[in-house]
Amino acid sequence: MYLYDIDNLPHVVVENRTARQREAALGEMLVAREVEHALRWLDEQEVVSAVVRLRRKAETIRTRELAKLFSRLAHLSDADRIAIGGMASSLVNKLLHTPIVRVKQESQSRGNTGYLQALRHLFSLDE
Repeated sequence: MYLYDIDNLPHVVVENRTARQREAALGEMLVAREVEHALRWLDEQEVVSAVVRLRRKAETIRTRELAKLFSRLAHLSDADRIAIGGMASSLVNKLLHTPIVRVKQESQSRGNTGYLQALRHLFSLDE
């Protein structure tokens, strides 16, 4: 325990103010870091949403085109249909892989959304 007298008060006030300012600065840094994390998470959610829509669109196109093909080639065996379906899936996955990876990479740089916007525009994902 320490006993303060009136002559110590100005020094105590300065020490307390300095300690509060130091803690306030630390709190501001913590808040700024958490805001940055939250903004990055929101950006990632936008990318995830666009990727999901792109994959759904590609899957819909793949399914429709296979149905058209199989209706014209009714003589195909089940094994042939499975092989063709597998090839179509592989083709879609390989075509989409690099654009999806690039959009995800770019989104990790805060504020960079050029690829995401291009992906949405080129594949009409916002319609």
